[in-house]
Amino acid sequence: MIWSAPLDDLGDWSCDGVGFPRSECPGLGEQDAMAAPDVVKGVDSRYYMYWNTNAQKVCHVAVSDTPKGPFVYYGNVKLPDGTTY
Repeated sequence: MIWSAPLDDLGDWSCDGVGFPRSECPGLGEQDAMAAPDVVKGVDSRYYMYWNTNAQKVCHVAVSDTPKGPFVYYGNVKLPDGTTY
């Protein structure tokens, strides 16, 4: 679920729906959790959602043109040597 609040009233939260369904995360099993998601605006003005999974032990990325989604799977975060983070 995507939650948002206006910058001038951070007490006025609203639910904007599902921005990225777990069924779109490759290899995610029934027991896996998508944990600690966060969305940031990139230098290309697109929005990137990052999250970890408990069993896969990798950080995933999805991208959208808006902070509310819908997000499309982009890949895994990789270190400079190409290994997954």
